[in-house]
Amino acid sequence: MIDAVVFDLGGVLIELVGAPVLGAATGHSEDEVWRRWLTCPWVRRYETGGCSTDEFAAGMIDAWELDQNPGEFLEAFRAWPRGLFPGAAELVESLRPRAQLALLSNTNALHWDGQRDADRVQALFETAFLSHELGLVKPDREI
Repeated sequence: MIDAVVFDLGGVLIELVGAPVLGAATGHSEDEVWRRWLTCPWVRRYETGGCSTDEFAAGMIDAWELDQNPGEFLEAFRAWPRGLFPGAAELVESLRPRAQLALLSNTNALHWDGQRDADRVQALFETAFLSHELGLVKPDREI
């Protein structure tokens, strides 16, 4: 018997377009963007709640050598989560009668609260373990 189902958000329930957008801005392949993203100190700081949104934007512009100002970067960054994949909410809801539903996601306050389907996503889960609230990120063992 399954008592709980724990979902991730990005690329699982929500479409993300960050890697192609950042790749286009930097000339890096999607694979290289993901490698750099997962090891970038500014990403880690922001997604563990260790810096402000403005500090994150300035740090990313510097670290990735982006030709943008912080406002431009944040406007683009805010749009990286494109919303729920078709059928994702229905899939999660179909499990509700049989299991506790939880979420474990590397995310940040800007995306958690500001994504297109924020209210709908947040209502899907009884429990949400969010990296920016926990101070921990996947794939670190501690999380």
